[in-house]
Amino acid sequence: SHPQIMDDFSWLAVLIGAIAFYFLGAAWYSFLFRKPWLSDMGIDPNVDRQAPMGSMLLASGVSAVVVAGVIEFIVRDAGVGFGLCRGAMVGAAMAAAIGQCAFYDTRPRRLGLINGAYPLVGAILVGAIAGAL
Repeated sequence: SHPQIMDDFSWLAVLIGAIAFYFLGAAWYSFLFRKPWLSDMGIDPNVDRQAPMGSMLLASGVSAVVVAGVIEFIVRDAGVGFGLCRGAMVGAAMAAAIGQCAFYDTRPRRLGLINGAYPLVGAILVGAIAGAL
């Protein structure tokens, strides 16, 4: 008999992984890399902007759940080392996609590194969580 496709799938790992990915993004773009990111984006931090916070939070949340779900589907209960490796593979794919766009961007290369490193680090974190749970 074939194992069921959802055997060993942990919704708890998806939830915790999504929360971790989401909060890493919040830290990444607020206090960790806020100043260089704003500068490279050409955004004046002293100008009050009306950002679409609801849409941004929803998109970030959906993205975090999808990333965590995909990684959990791949990792399941295979262990932290396996999770780290598979998270790195998923993160590298996302970083490479972002990197392709950065080659054509006229803004500083550092912006591409900041934007590409976030999903790489985040997916590794999510992979470790998936492997642990």
